[in-house]
Amino acid sequence: MAALASISDLETYLGRPVTDVPQAELMLDMASSAVRTYCGWELDLQTGQTMYAEGAGTALMTLPTLCLLAVNEVRADGVVVDPAACPYKFSRKGQVWGFWLCGVQYEFDVDHGYDPVPEVLKLVSMDLTSKQMSNPEGLTSATTGQVTRTWGNTSSTSTATAPFTPLHAGLLDRYSL
Repeated sequence: MAALASISDLETYLGRPVTDVPQAELMLDMASSAVRTYCGWELDLQTGQTMYAEGAGTALMTLPTLCLLAVNEVRADGVVVDPAACPYKFSRKGQVWGFWLCGVQYEFDVDHGYDPVPEVLKLVSMDLTSKQMSNPEGLTSATTGQVTRTWGNTSSTSTATAPFTPLHAGLLDRYSL
């Protein structure tokens, strides 16, 4: 899956060229993965993706997305559901209304996600990346000779690339399932 932000975005954010592009790409990929994991879904545009859900005998099925653009096909236990015979409708927030039989495995072929990626998602990915690139050990302070360098509080929950801060979490909560 592609990173939520590009190297060009990162260079603009940092205000300087990136000197180690492979490292920056890896860090952007890892930060994007951490953001997606926190939010609980892919976030950027996915076309033709299959989502799975089990019917509970209710009229409402919720798919793992907050930006459902199209339901292209529905299958019940592998058999294509004819929308004329069994109509369904959906909301952008991932809710699909229909008649979902209890115990039946449903597959939804959908298009979902943001295009373009919201700036706040890019911001968190780039912030995590820049922190990891400038302080890969996650130090709170380091002393060399008589010089001590201190970084911000890193006591928050750790991710694959760098700690999420309460600000990161607050920014991502709007996009989280």
